[in-house]
Amino acid sequence: MVPGVLFSQNLDVRGTVSDSTTGERVPYASVVIQGTAMGAATNVSGFYIMTNVPAGTYEIAASAVGYEKQVKKLIVSGTQAVVVNFRLFSEPVKMRDVVISAKARRQLNEIHTSTHVLDKEDLKMVPVTGQEDVLRSIAILPGIVSTSDVNSQFYVRGGAGDQNLILLDGMKIYNPFHAFGLFSIFDPDIVKSAEVYTGAFPAEYGDRLSSVISINSKDGNAAGLAGHANVNFLSSKLQVEAPLSDQIQWVGTGRKSLFSNTLSHFISGSLPLSFYDAFTKFTYKSPDAQDRYTASGFLSGDDLNSNDPATPNYSWTDKAFAVGINKLFQDRLFVDMTVSFSQFSQVRDVKSTDIPSSSTSVNEFSLRTNATSYTSSKDVYYFGFEFNTPSLEYRFTDRLGTPRTLSSNNPQFSTWIRYQFSWDLFQMDAGIRAEVGYLVYGFSAKNALQPRLSISYDLGDTWKAKAAYGRVSQDVITVNNEDDLIPIFNAWVAIPSNLQVEEADHYVLGLEGNPFSGLSTSYTAYYKRYNPLVVYNRDKFDPSDPDYINGTGESYGGEVLLKYSNSYIDVYSAYTLSWVTVNSNGFTYPPRYDRRNSLNFLSTVHIIDGLDLSFRWDFGSGLPFTQSLGFYDRLTFAGGDPAIDETGQPYSLLGDKNAARLPAYHRFDVNLSYRVDLFQFLRSSIGFTIINMYDRQNVFYYDRTTGQRINMLGFFPTANITLELLP
Repeated sequence: MVPGVLFSQNLDVRGTVSDSTTGERVPYASVVIQGTAMGAATNVSGFYIMTNVPAGTYEIAASAVGYEKQVKKLIVSGTQAVVVNFRLFSEPVKMRDVVISAKARRQLNEIHTSTHVLDKEDLKMVPVTGQEDVLRSIAILPGIVSTSDVNSQFYVRGGAGDQNLILLDGMKIYNPFHAFGLFSIFDPDIVKSAEVYTGAFPAEYGDRLSSVISINSKDGNAAGLAGHANVNFLSSKLQVEAPLSDQIQWVGTGRKSLFSNTLSHFISGSLPLSFYDAFTKFTYKSPDAQDRYTASGFLSGDDLNSNDPATPNYSWTDKAFAVGINKLFQDRLFVDMTVSFSQFSQVRDVKSTDIPSSSTSVNEFSLRTNATSYTSSKDVYYFGFEFNTPSLEYRFTDRLGTPRTLSSNNPQFSTWIRYQFSWDLFQMDAGIRAEVGYLVYGFSAKNALQPRLSISYDLGDTWKAKAAYGRVSQDVITVNNEDDLIPIFNAWVAIPSNLQVEEADHYVLGLEGNPFSGLSTSYTAYYKRYNPLVVYNRDKFDPSDPDYINGTGESYGGEVLLKYSNSYIDVYSAYTLSWVTVNSNGFTYPPRYDRRNSLNFLSTVHIIDGLDLSFRWDFGSGLPFTQSLGFYDRLTFAGGDPAIDETGQPYSLLGDKNAARLPAYHRFDVNLSYRVDLFQFLRSSIGFTIINMYDRQNVFYYDRTTGQRINMLGFFPTANITLELLP
């Protein structure tokens, strides 16, 4: 439609996009004024704004992945900003090709490289081992390595497991896994979207070297009472959501372990483990739908209690609470504020009166504010600050039998600013993050000031070249043995004051495109330099020698991602080629998670409406390990003359650290799921999964004492059933 000019004054057009059925805000929706070049995308809170729209009459359209396009008449006149809110209807199955194209276009329009935005459907595509798992689904992304079937711990572009920042509604989660890392503590059904940054992330994120995973939860159903119940071979779950008034929504969910015998398939022997997790959220939306207030709470716990008096008991607890405000304070200033408290604690009970138990805890209060200033349609400023008061404590007994406590309580303050603009085919996002607390505690300006830069250039309508750089730092680490296959006890501690904070520089180049309808692809090359890292002191001899020293490291490689979809099939394939090395006092070695080649292939066939068949094949080249060269008898000097009274204890003679490689890993999984509406108000779904269908014997580890080969999960069928109460 050709706009008809009514007044000469330019005005702003703003509003929200939400789901017509549930009332959920729709993030990353596209809003355009048809027949013009004016448009905007909703933020994670479903808010959009277009500045300086000339007076006139237009047609404005909103579209989003999984929803029908909605068009409204827009009249820009007067002196006040024009508010246009959209409530989108879900896309019919027959229009699925349109959904696919919208998702591919959304990814192409992203300035940043190494960024993946996943919705609930993306997270549920992956065949699951026992139960759906958010972090196991994320592990199929390029650049992310998992070292076993048993543990969902992941490593991003050569970074250690403690270098990943994980947020749930702004709450920092220090322990995102249930015991042994078998599964994450996040229920996929509470997730609305997840933003995953695998490198050179924006300036508002810091204090971790390798990745950011920001999980945004759903608000709850605004249409009426709804529920969700599920049972599988591991746990049961109940979820309830409902509107409490016209402006208030609520959602609550809880999971509890059921059959501990199932866990014996993952870890040899009896595993007396029980776990639970729960989440609740209240959301208030203002009558004009512009402002949003939330209160979220999360709780998870695990208990591992053994009847063997020689085997310690373990317990883990996570607690978090947050209050969030998403508000348009001025015509062009949108503010997202979160006040949160996070707590993690773990106890290792050795069942002895002579040796104290070990424990670790983290208590952190956080105030975070992120503001967006829309100065024009092509210029956007992001700025904010974060204030944290992390209190960390680790109680243990050292080798000499002396009880020790490592504690720290160093308040942290950081601030950032980003400027994003577009000029013709060129886009740039430049920012800087300042860790002000580093300057207070005596670190250099080099540590405190961290530049971030992302640029992109359109190569026609379907291809885009990207580049990014970012410097990041980290001042906390976990204390565990880096060679542990399944770390049971993870204690968070502040980096010792005599060492430098960890720092990494990210360099990324990318090419992304949509060669034809339904196909999206990306090619990425990256280099990451760690200088310094905090590593174990391999030369420690005397008890007075430090346990940790500063070292260096680097990782580099390439990634390829292909996604193809049409009305009948989805295909996802990710390949990563990578190298990782760590240097400790002049000795260079690959860490345990240095996997040279990784390939993930996933496909879902939509047989009929409600019936899906999924396939997944994973391949990974062998991981490093340290070989046993032989054994010798080491004297213990327990008493008497060692030359006469003692023959010693057998001790392994080890080769060079991580100089050998395990055999390659591969596995094929199949999942069949069927969804059917039993009544107008009740839907049922049944899923059958076969893990490791051809029973590949993948090596987990070799027992150094017996020489026995221990394999990962073999052929393993599972099933689950879900009942969903519709509003």
